[in-house]
Amino acid sequence: MLTQFATYSFDASVWDTIGALFYGAELYLLSPAERMSVEEFASAVERTGTTIVAILPTVFFNQLSAYLSDEGYRKLSRVHLITVAGEALYGEQVRNFQRKFKDAIAIVNVYGPTECTVCTTTHTIKDYIPDDLANVPIGRPIGNYKVYIVNEENRLCPVNVHGEVLISTVGLAKGYLNQAEKTRDAFVPNPFEPGSLIYKSGDYAKLLPDGTIEYVGRRDSQIKIRGHRIEIGEIEDAFAQIPNVQNIAVVPKKEKDGQNMLVGFFTSKDGARVAAADVKRLLGAKLPSYFVPKLVVQLDDMPLSPTGKIDRKKLAGYEVRQEEQEQDDEGFAPPANETQAAIAAAWQESLELGRIGIRDDFFEIGGDSLAIMHVLVLLKPRFPDIGINDFFECRTIEKLAARADRAGSGAASSRKAYAGGEVIPLDEHPARLGPSSAERGDRRHDRPSAVLLTGATGYLGAYLLYELLVQSEARVICLARASGADSAQFRIQKTMAHYFGPASLDLLDGRVYVVEGDLSQPRLGLSEADAQFIRSNTDAILHSAADVRHFGDADQFDKSNVLATRHLIELAEGSDRDVRFHHISTLGIPEDLALSGQWEAQLARAAFDPELRVGNLYTQSKLEAEKLLFAAANRGLAVNVYRAGNLSCHSESGRFQQNIDNNAFYRMIKAMLLLGKAPKANWDVDFTPIDYAGRSIVHLALRPDTAGQLFHICNPAPVHYERMIEMLRALGYPVETLDISEYTNWLFDSTAPKDAEAMQLAIAQLEGDGAKDSDYRYGCTATSSFLEGTDIRCAPADERFLRSMIDYAVSIGYFPAPNRLLRAERR
Repeated sequence: MLTQFATYSFDASVWDTIGALFYGAELYLLSPAERMSVEEFASAVERTGTTIVAILPTVFFNQLSAYLSDEGYRKLSRVHLITVAGEALYGEQVRNFQRKFKDAIAIVNVYGPTECTVCTTTHTIKDYIPDDLANVPIGRPIGNYKVYIVNEENRLCPVNVHGEVLISTVGLAKGYLNQAEKTRDAFVPNPFEPGSLIYKSGDYAKLLPDGTIEYVGRRDSQIKIRGHRIEIGEIEDAFAQIPNVQNIAVVPKKEKDGQNMLVGFFTSKDGARVAAADVKRLLGAKLPSYFVPKLVVQLDDMPLSPTGKIDRKKLAGYEVRQEEQEQDDEGFAPPANETQAAIAAAWQESLELGRIGIRDDFFEIGGDSLAIMHVLVLLKPRFPDIGINDFFECRTIEKLAARADRAGSGAASSRKAYAGGEVIPLDEHPARLGPSSAERGDRRHDRPSAVLLTGATGYLGAYLLYELLVQSEARVICLARASGADSAQFRIQKTMAHYFGPASLDLLDGRVYVVEGDLSQPRLGLSEADAQFIRSNTDAILHSAADVRHFGDADQFDKSNVLATRHLIELAEGSDRDVRFHHISTLGIPEDLALSGQWEAQLARAAFDPELRVGNLYTQSKLEAEKLLFAAANRGLAVNVYRAGNLSCHSESGRFQQNIDNNAFYRMIKAMLLLGKAPKANWDVDFTPIDYAGRSIVHLALRPDTAGQLFHICNPAPVHYERMIEMLRALGYPVETLDISEYTNWLFDSTAPKDAEAMQLAIAQLEGDGAKDSDYRYGCTATSSFLEGTDIRCAPADERFLRSMIDYAVSIGYFPAPNRLLRAERR
């Protein structure tokens, strides 16, 4: 005996009806009331003697486990199989069901687009599923169906690498009625069986090692929030694990500035209110901050489509009322003084909230790095000493107001006064790391046979991987994290294809082995098998991974940049082989030391003072990492440090990093171009082409005679800031320079019209992240000496270079287009 849940307007009814007739079973069509109420449904199942419940919508399946009474449970005693379909089935949903029904009822997860005759794959669950299972597999193809998981080039994806699902079957539809263009886009030539068509589903999935398929999500469910790729399914699974939360839907919406934001909708199991702040806090404990929905809305009932699925289109149009986001009265503390009131007003305007208590956490109520810039535009005129990092250290209005009052009392700047004399090069120091070759017994370091590379999904890391494959014959073991539904291998392949084209993926075959781990975790978060593989094979480590933001949380910088380096040193010193350690650092270390008046004193030392500190959190974390490496070098580890300068675009194409909007230097340039004004500065600007950086680092790392050296990877011929401005003018951007005080006054003059985005971009310049007077410039004397006699040359930062840089950024819509008439006149 089967029940039919689906109406005849829904394709699932075909499976129910034909399946029952084919097997000679009886079929009971549920009434509207029995499809809406779990108790009515259970009564119908008992009355009809149903043994199989076919194609139950996922939402109704969830309601059974949450709301069905004990009496209702007893009415399902004869049921031995339930099939679930319609939406992604998450592990927590099944665990909730199994807690109530034990394992007496088998669950079949069904996947299949209407275009392929209802059902394509099935996966049967008979036993309890593990607590760490997030996504329930959709199983294997049924008879006469073939499923291919492919990348953007229609190549088959390896195991655990997600791609788009293509379906081939005799049950393929002919197309969409009177929609020829949509038909051409979805029913495409079969790359695996020439002469036939295949359905391009728009669904993403990955092949698991046991041969089953795991559904990842829809193509349109994978979006970007502030430059981060988000997988909605991962958020919804974590959401489902929150106590008393029932039906969940996370949908993207547009903010007023056009940026994406996430809104999480849910119902509770018992109808009681669940505080939005508690939901955000619990999600934040499991997920990255940018995965946590900005708004969380509890509904009495989740809107459903006629087919029983959550109506996400309706939710996307839901107007979130302000009162739904406000905190409960209990514990609310209003501003108590003028400073708190001013900060609260700025937060309210930036975050678009009706009211904010002085103890509300900025990031828990929807704040992010972009919102900080907006708030600072409002606060800087009154509180000029409040900075970006204050928001990470003082997360509430109460604490930030106290910081503002202390700063306003007149704290002295730690920046060294600008003298304006001869510019001093910041050359490599300390020159040697650890004992000399003779002191170490003249140990020789031949070209490596296997290199452990971190950071291969990043900008510089991708170039290092490419150069290792081109300049050497070594195997490369890439250690990277999975990200949402993206495996580490998929992320590396996608990064390489982006920077070097699809043909570059051929270089990876047989040379690159990807392991998933987490540098901040003990033993790098590796499985025992991967850890042993690395220990047994690696004879060089090239550590490029880092959190390179200029502002953020101190603990996060320590975790990403210091702790990760410590764990890699432990791996190198405990390895079965003689390992040489190559570390990518930053030229911000000597620069910040010089600007704070500490560099000259360090030049008299063989190594940095252990207590040495700088104000910038990113630079400080890289300084601490260098100290760890210096200590390891003194213990006998062969260490090289490569301090990278201002990494810019490719010297020929002008191509830059994928997340261009996260780069401080490009943000500075964009502010100039949008505002038409910039502060005057006496500053030598470094433009280090990314191709030069990658090529020179790998060349130096592969040479036996460079062990124990420190290198500066920067342009040997920096360009003066005023010359850079002149070149921008020649390229069609009439940028006017003003004295810094005049520039600041103009910037915060509310009567002078200014681009809103440019105002936010310019804020960072006022905190030392832009043009500045400096008695110093990056130097690379030792590096240039080692590169003499090679064909490695650094492209000059001339007008041709700047034009390629500008043209690329304009072509992708990041920089505004230049004044074409002015540009033509200049030429």
